[in-house]
Amino acid sequence: GGGGTGAGASGGGDGGEGGRSIFDAGVSDARECIVEPQDEVITVVSGLPVPAVQFQASCNGNPEPAQWLCSRGEVGTIDDNGVFTPTGNVGGEAVIEATIGDEKPQATITVKIETVQNGPTGNEPPPSSGGWGGVGGEGVGPAVDGSLQSLLDGATSADPGLDWLYPYDGTVWPLGLLPPLLQWSAGTAEIADAVYIHLSSEHYDYKGYFGRPAPLAPGTAFVRHPIPPDAWRAATLSSAGGTLTAQLVVATGGTAYGPIAQTWTIARGVLKGSVYYQSYGTNLARNYCCYQNTSQLFGGATLAIQPGATEPELVAGADGESTECRVCHSVSAGGTRMVVQHGNDYSMSSSYDLQNGYAETVYGAGTDGDLGWVGMSHDGSKGLGNRVPIPGGANPNGATSHLYD
Repeated sequence: GGGGTGAGASGGGDGGEGGRSIFDAGVSDARECIVEPQDEVITVVSGLPVPAVQFQASCNGNPEPAQWLCSRGEVGTIDDNGVFTPTGNVGGEAVIEATIGDEKPQATITVKIETVQNGPTGNEPPPSSGGWGGVGGEGVGPAVDGSLQSLLDGATSADPGLDWLYPYDGTVWPLGLLPPLLQWSAGTAEIADAVYIHLSSEHYDYKGYFGRPAPLAPGTAFVRHPIPPDAWRAATLSSAGGTLTAQLVVATGGTAYGPIAQTWTIARGVLKGSVYYQSYGTNLARNYCCYQNTSQLFGGATLAIQPGATEPELVAGADGESTECRVCHSVSAGGTRMVVQHGNDYSMSSSYDLQNGYAETVYGAGTDGDLGWVGMSHDGSKGLGNRVPIPGGANPNGATSHLYD
């Protein structure tokens, strides 16, 4: 009949002690799972043991077994027991996640890197047709002694002639590129004995000390030096999405000069496309006269380099006379076609199939003077000629704009 009460309702008389319901609304079956420590920060210092961090998962205050995951393998790894170990090469912030049944609590860990390099490490790339490490110059200099290192670390003097030539302040660097060849002008410090390169960001600090590279003859200018590839990779990965500051100090005759500094933006993305560029002086083709004060031909050609490659490849141009010179060019954004002018007559044009062995097709005489620096559609199927003539004679017929298939 009709005297019962529903679950959770108050009953009268004998319905429960003190008139309470059979379920206590203040009691919850929910569990709260966490990972500890939260927001840990550790520093890896070159030459010292790499620190490890023990993470613990718990629910409602009770330790729980878990499956562990680290979001950034380049920063560190975590084992089945929750022990995180940094790689020691790349700094940054990583998310540590524990899986406990259906729960996935997280914590963050920040790894900072402090590394010092004195001279080469032995991991430097060998010379190639692209120059040392693909960036040119004389390569990495030798280690410096303690007194010279202290000089570079200490007080500095001004050299009015000391300034950056390359790279440029504010440069945006995609990930995956070769390191830049640092180049500077100098007055008093031109015949330098050593250079100190300091790279710093929120999660990374690099100090490199280098003497005069072996190919430099005594008394010649020491005004360029590469960033070692391992240091560049670590610096850019550690600084992705932020900024990286480069400082440079040079020493000569017992005096240190500088520092000069630049700040660069490091992108999060990798440059995936090929870079095409013209070269006057490549060894991959010889077709144009002449090297200064000689009768030796030099190369006028268009080259390509893939991301991370240390050597370029020949795209347009060949050995021979100036008829084989190919330099002024346009490339479709989709990377399918390149239109190049002829070195002996800039009004003549050729098309190169960039996806099929760089096969060349010479345009007919009817297009001479129309295709210089042509603007192409994304797939390279159509091109828009320039209306205004461009210096050099590539489009002398540019009285009107024309669309070409």
